[in-house]
Amino acid sequence: MIKLIFSRLIITVLACFLLIGCIPPRVIITPDKLPDAIIGMPYSAEIKIDGGSGPIGGFENIIYPEHCGLKIIFPEVNGVVESNYMRIQGTPVVKQEISVSLKGFMIPTGWNDSSSYKKIYIIKVKEAEK
Repeated sequence: MIKLIFSRLIITVLACFLLIGCIPPRVIITPDKLPDAIIGMPYSAEIKIDGGSGPIGGFENIIYPEHCGLKIIFPEVNGVVESNYMRIQGTPVVKQEISVSLKGFMIPTGWNDSSSYKKIYIIKVKEAEK
């Protein structure tokens, strides 16, 4: 009787362990908000994507308006260009809000399914103080 209870307990614990391992961690995009920009002044902000089921497999990054003076670059980290680390940089030339839209998915690994992500940042562009 005790062996039967013990074996069922072990099976239950193993099943829970396997099921928990199948759930990918959620995708975390930091920071929550990008700093404001000043028209005509250099701007730089870093964005990092962590978590998910694996490395980034596909993404679509858009800055609007298109000719606002800012662009998305993927700098080298320890000599390697990593798609989960990016920088918004440039000099804003428009005095309007600039939106940065990040959308993509993570490559599934092992038991995990693909994790998708989507985040939209709004950068407020201000006049230079006199």
